[in-house]
Amino acid sequence: MKNHQSRDEHYDTAKSFLVIAMIVRHVFDNLYQPGYNPNYSIFVLIGFVFLAGVTVSAVNYQRIVHSRPETIRRLLKRSLKLLFIFGLCNLTILSVFKNRAEYVLNLNPWELMWAILLGTHKHVFGFDVLVPIAVTIGLSLVIMAYGRTVRFYAALAVLSLTTLFIFQSYRILDYYGIMLVLVGIFGCCTGSIAVLFEENAFLKQRLSASRLLYGLVLGVMFYLLYLVSLSKSLPVRFYIHVIPTAVLLFAVYMLSYSLSLNKMTVFRVFNQTLARYMLFAYLFHIFVNTFFIRILGKQHLNVVNSMLMAMALLLITMAACKVVDLFTSKSIILKRTYSLVFK
Repeated sequence: MKNHQSRDEHYDTAKSFLVIAMIVRHVFDNLYQPGYNPNYSIFVLIGFVFLAGVTVSAVNYQRIVHSRPETIRRLLKRSLKLLFIFGLCNLTILSVFKNRAEYVLNLNPWELMWAILLGTHKHVFGFDVLVPIAVTIGLSLVIMAYGRTVRFYAALAVLSLTTLFIFQSYRILDYYGIMLVLVGIFGCCTGSIAVLFEENAFLKQRLSASRLLYGLVLGVMFYLLYLVSLSKSLPVRFYIHVIPTAVLLFAVYMLSYSLSLNKMTVFRVFNQTLARYMLFAYLFHIFVNTFFIRILGKQHLNVVNSMLMAMALLLITMAACKVVDLFTSKSIILKRTYSLVFK
């Protein structure tokens, strides 16, 4: 891990990887004819919330000690902003899809609140990953404020995973939002442990980057073999995928670190568009994908055509990010406007 006061470009590589996987997943969800095993792509959803917890803690671990009021104010503002974007985007979606709007209007205030916070009415709201991320940011503030040891973070990480397993196995509060918040807490603890590991010279000497990378890659290979064995009819269980997803993302991070991928032109382009404007890319590609489906209808594509459509959507999203980057770099007003909305 790098200095927590500067931008860690290897995290950007992991973010770019997730955004690309997200775009492919959404195209296959909507356009691929035979359907596919959702266990193959659940790492994208889990990865976004997990990485949010990791980056919040890794970047702000020291800041919350030395400048607590400012850090708390900034992260709370970020959390509330995500909730505002969630609400605004869903109002837009509900204005287009009248049948969904009618369903929402029939919910009483309590049902509506639980549907937003806990995900009790799945697929009613779009952009629903934003709420668990916002809650994760808020909880991370509390966790970082009171926990300063590896034992604390390790115990809380185990507790979050155990709770996730119990809740889903025994159908106790088995709601989308709660499961993802538990993933976010695990991510926060993982990021904090990574910071403490970075500060421990003895552990850094004993566990080299190359050894860690080999172990992570081996773990990813076993996970891929396991995915192949899963039946399409098997329900998605977050507790099965959360640790392999963490291993996968840290493997991407360590590959970027060991091979200096951020210095290669292709990866630098991805990082300067998809990672740097991650929230914009997330929102933009969903609106474009929804627009295409609205205009073209539900097309039934094979694997090749689905991948071509995903590549087209990826290029359109990257081009939009590049346009945003161009305008914000040339106009201080646009830069401040973008920061006000998306940062």
